Amino acid sequence: VVGGGTVRELLESAEEIAGKLTDSATLAGVLPCATESPGSACVTEFVNRYGRRLFRRPLSDGETTRYVAHAESVAARSDFRMGLKWALVGLIESPHSIYRSELGESGGSGYELSQYELATNLAYTFTGTTPSEALLERAASNALVGPEALRQEAAQLLDEEGSSARTAEAFF
Repeated sequence: VVGGGTVRELLESAEEIAGKLTDSATLAGVLPCATESPGSACVTEFVNRYGRRLFRRPLSDGETTRYVAHAESVAARSDFRMGLKWALVGLIESPHSIYRSELGESGGSGYELSQYELATNLAYTFTGTTPSEALLERAASNALVGPEALRQEAAQLLDEEGSSARTAEAFF
């Protein structure tokens, strides 16, 4: 059970992060369509991009639809940037963002982790943080199949600056 203090702190952090990302100057740099053609397609791009990083997997169509609708609802009462901000707050506060879940999918002889679950497991094990965009791309292209591919990915993650120290701290 998550206590009220934790919930409050999470909301404050989510609002601060979302506020900084959707600030006019920052937003123009990270989401050009926000100034060029703000609208549903731009909101969808924003939700899918940041949802993928936060959830460590692509959003389902239903999830995308829900967050886009929320952004558009807020924007209708305020402005485009505010809609994006509150969609991002929702993404940050989602259990899919807060909690890791590498449960796998039922297969012939048990459960098998998805490519995104493998990427998440590798990233947290060897770097102590969420998967990079590059690792998510490798998951999207099914590049994390078989022991040799996973060994190579682990070695690459260990070669990244600072990851060896984080891994050593976790195990010793």
